[in-house]
Amino acid sequence: MANTGKINVNMTTTLQSMADQLKIHTKLQNYFNIGGIDGQPMTRISTNVNQMLLVRRMPWKFNQVTLGGNNPLVSPAFLVSQQGFQDFNFAGASCFALINSVTPGGQLPAGGASVDLAPGTYQNGNAKVSYGTFNGGDVFGPTGSWQTAGIIFDPTSNTFTVQFLDPHPFQIGNIGSSQILISGVVNPAFNSTFTYNQLAQTSQWTNSYTLVSIPDAFHIVLAGTSGQVGSIGNIAATGGVTTVTTAQTMTPGDLMTFTGVGVNAGLNGKTVTLLTANAFQVTFTTPTGVVITNGADGGTMYAAPSGAPGIFNFGWLQSAALFDINNASFPLPINPIDAVHRLAPEYTSTGDTLSMSCEADYGNGVLKFRLSEPVGTYPYAFSMTFQAKAPNFNSPQSIFQWPDNLSYVLFEMLLWQGMRVAYGLTATETQAQMQAAAVALQNALESEDREANDQAITPQFTLMR
Repeated sequence: MANTGKINVNMTTTLQSMADQLKIHTKLQNYFNIGGIDGQPMTRISTNVNQMLLVRRMPWKFNQVTLGGNNPLVSPAFLVSQQGFQDFNFAGASCFALINSVTPGGQLPAGGASVDLAPGTYQNGNAKVSYGTFNGGDVFGPTGSWQTAGIIFDPTSNTFTVQFLDPHPFQIGNIGSSQILISGVVNPAFNSTFTYNQLAQTSQWTNSYTLVSIPDAFHIVLAGTSGQVGSIGNIAATGGVTTVTTAQTMTPGDLMTFTGVGVNAGLNGKTVTLLTANAFQVTFTTPTGVVITNGADGGTMYAAPSGAPGIFNFGWLQSAALFDINNASFPLPINPIDAVHRLAPEYTSTGDTLSMSCEADYGNGVLKFRLSEPVGTYPYAFSMTFQAKAPNFNSPQSIFQWPDNLSYVLFEMLLWQGMRVAYGLTATETQAQMQAAAVALQNALESEDREANDQAITPQFTLMR
């Protein structure tokens, strides 16, 4: 997932380590495979405790995930608005046009929509979910069809088609006039780049794309660049690394697929991650099972199918902000907006401060966000920070989504739940431990909320102003 949250950093406590501690305090009660049930009751107890700790309306710093920000170079997963839309499906990537591009402001549609998913498999504990595109399946409209990935490159025409989660805003007039930008997709080969100059306090986007055609309301076709495709002249391998001679502007980390290769036909259909790239050649780890014959070869390497990474660990919306993505200054102007639980549809402009809610989590990587009112012709970008939901556990080696420096809370909470198994819910020991667990949790909550005391002591404005 494209975000700045680093969940599970400094988190090493396993179910097994906690079960070993519980045994010491519950007369050597076993917590795994009781009654022949695999992993139980420890996996259930641990899942319950992790969920209880993270479901509280407390913005734990270690558990927050940020999507987007007013420096798109470091936070590229932002949502872009379009005129008249109040609800937005979002999976972590956007495709859009700016008013400060070659498109004259106010004369052609600007803004954008969210890119459809890059298929994959998501696992949360026991649950393994293979997912495809959100908009997929049958033929759409008289000329278009649903794709199996949010972005698919056609090496024959040197174009690629973007599939959206919502209808896009572009019209025939945008063709040949608007420069299209992409941000947040899994394959870096498709992403545009935000650059800035701190001294001049200016910024701009590079790697934009020319709009070629508009098949329907959910698809656009963009012209490819040498960053997405290259003709092969020579292939050689040594030490497990393959070098391909090709003129292009690819970059390390790009995902590339091969087609039409002659001598080294084993590469056809393979997708590789570039290790190095310059104007004349690229290198990558030789795919398993492929034997490279050094020498002249042919064929094409092109950007592999891609799309949005998906958002699978959304718990609850903690905060939100809008920033002026059209602005050519640096830093981009940004304003916080209210993050709320739910909003009613509102198709009039109230002029009130904007609010945002997450109205639905479809469970397949796509979230539905709603603004308190639709925006006008001037598009904005929105960043969101949320608390990650608790995972499910399926083995003694599963790691708690909880930092090591607060592991005392885990121990007290697990001991309380473990005593329910060992002694029963109404036992004196269980009731006493429930109180100890509550005290430990309160201590952790206070440690996360320390800064609020400073704000109370030092108000923003004097009361005598």
